[in-house]
Amino acid sequence: MGIADGSPSSQRARAPRLADLVIRAGAIYAMTDRQAIYRTIALRDQWIVGVSADPHGLDGLISAETRVVDDPTLTLLPAFYDLHNHLLELARNSLLAPVDQAHSIAEFIEIIRQRAASVPPGQWIRTTTAWNEANLTEGRLPTALELDRATQQHPVLVQRGGHTGVANSLALHLAGVTFRARRPRPSGLGMNGPLLSVFVSVCENRYLWGHLMEPLYDTPPYTRAGLAPQALT
Repeated sequence: MGIADGSPSSQRARAPRLADLVIRAGAIYAMTDRQAIYRTIALRDQWIVGVSADPHGLDGLISAETRVVDDPTLTLLPAFYDLHNHLLELARNSLLAPVDQAHSIAEFIEIIRQRAASVPPGQWIRTTTAWNEANLTEGRLPTALELDRATQQHPVLVQRGGHTGVANSLALHLAGVTFRARRPRPSGLGMNGPLLSVFVSVCENRYLWGHLMEPLYDTPPYTRAGLAPQALT
């Protein structure tokens, strides 16, 4: 084993490797539960080795070989696998029954019942699409009969995301779909006895769009908000 001779080259060999890259930015969002915002971040071998709310809080990780980016106009966000937004859908969701707040089918139905109590009979009721049955205690979609408990005076369309939905009995009736219908059911409509009516690929199915989706855009609050069908094309 060699003995260090104290020369500059030996000292460099013993020096710890610091950061490869340090970025000082206007805001670095961690997107954690604490919603912390940092001002500087240090990376080594593409791994984050430090963050600090002080723009100079990681200066101790800077060496002669470290690349430093100092730009207070920068905003850094964690990487996203699929960053896209349906902006019109986001705007519509703000007007719809907020079933994303429910933790059970009972709470889900109660939110729809409260919305039904505030609008005239016959007016369509639609829920926000930004929810998932995995967040409900039962871990499933509500059924048509459960939606009927919320209201039988309003057609109800519960859409989850852009591809799956459930309708109550009145909405199905207005669409000409009954549990005893003998004619072939439209593609994308699955019915499990008298309890469950699930629409798959709602947006892509012209039959369901024409009979279930378009009528509700002819009623407030969509017309008041300028979200009638012609505004969606």
